[in-house]
Amino acid sequence: MNMQEIECTCYDGEGYCRLVSFESWRVAVANFAAHLQPDTLQTFEKHTKTDEIFVLLNGEITILTAGYDQLPGDICACRLLPGKIYNVKMGVWHAIVLTPQTKILIVENDNTDERNTEKWLITQKQRTKISALINVK
Repeated sequence: MNMQEIECTCYDGEGYCRLVSFESWRVAVANFAAHLQPDTLQTFEKHTKTDEIFVLLNGEITILTAGYDQLPGDICACRLLPGKIYNVKMGVWHAIVLTPQTKILIVENDNTDERNTEKWLITQKQRTKISALINVK
């Protein structure tokens, strides 16, 4: 095998890390980080220029969604199954909750950043709802 033709990368640190970018898309990994738990989650976000793909590689992840409106609405939870592809559509308020040892793959437009991502600070009422949703198995 010619390793000049294949690039192999990985990331084992906490949180998000961009691994591969090509033209208009990028692939990243997110690992467990303390700020991605129900009690410490700070924001919902929505991307105005891209969908966002999530694939569970290891552990447990729950994607929280809160509608398409100007402000986040009713919160729903989706626990991901390993190896399946989950696409959060452009314009959907969302956040992720990871358990320790979780690793996820993320695919999105390469230009996804603060210029085309809106954020909403999670309220105490929303945090209570999130905790209730996460604790239901």
